[in-house]
Amino acid sequence: SAVSGGGGSSGGGKAAVSGRTREVVSGRARVRPMHLKRVALVGKSTRLDRVGSQALNVGDALAARLRDAHTRHSSAIDELASALQAEGMLVTMVGVQNARPDVLRDIDLVICAGGDGTFLSTAAHVPAHIPILGVNTDPERSTGALTALCYPDLHLPDSPTPTSSDGLAQPTPGAEGLTNALERLRRGNYELLSRRRLQVSIKPVGGSEYMLPRLALNDVFVSERNSGRVYACEMAGDSGPVRIRRSSGLLFSTGTGSGARLRNQAQTWVQTLPVRLKGGRERGVRVRG
Repeated sequence: SAVSGGGGSSGGGKAAVSGRTREVVSGRARVRPMHLKRVALVGKSTRLDRVGSQALNVGDALAARLRDAHTRHSSAIDELASALQAEGMLVTMVGVQNARPDVLRDIDLVICAGGDGTFLSTAAHVPAHIPILGVNTDPERSTGALTALCYPDLHLPDSPTPTSSDGLAQPTPGAEGLTNALERLRRGNYELLSRRRLQVSIKPVGGSEYMLPRLALNDVFVSERNSGRVYACEMAGDSGPVRIRRSSGLLFSTGTGSGARLRNQAQTWVQTLPVRLKGGRERGVRVRG
């Protein structure tokens, strides 16, 4: 299952959640009001968390940038947690590295605070019946194509509530936007998007088959451990013939992953289009429009 901003508007939110493995769902799922009591707030691991403040130069520009990003995210997490508690929720704080199925089993809603990377990492472990609502805690630095809410820039005044082309109000940024989103979930005023995840099993030569503990919301890439070597494999689709492939690797993508790939390719084309048109004109090619 998956949650988005709702209201049927074009800009009401883009949050996606992992769907049941191997299940394909088309169209919009019927939604019901959510009874929210137990909420997990999953926070990303910032780069400062990973490298440690001791490894940074105090006067370095990169160090200042990492500290600023860490402070923004930490402030967003604290404010979002306070907003959830003010709504009477039982909040479980979870780091993205600890977002395991056993930790999230009895949760009504997972709120993923970070960017798309945090969302994808969390979706790899969330049980299929639990929806995820994404909040981008640093829109200036993080990509949030899968998130429904954006936390406001801490250094800018609050922006007015945005509206879609049909005049419906969209969720406002920050903790206030989260409060509004929770109310919409309670009323059943949201969209439920079901997304397919991939599950991978491995069978070593002469060994037993085992399942990987993670599910892939975006894609799965199979290659040599040594990236400099050519990957060779025997591959067959459905009941088709077995073919030998030699390449850098194989990429298996879901609808979510392939959509992101095509969207990025389209953006690249739009950005380079003026240069290509100019080059065509210089070569005598007639360009209309």
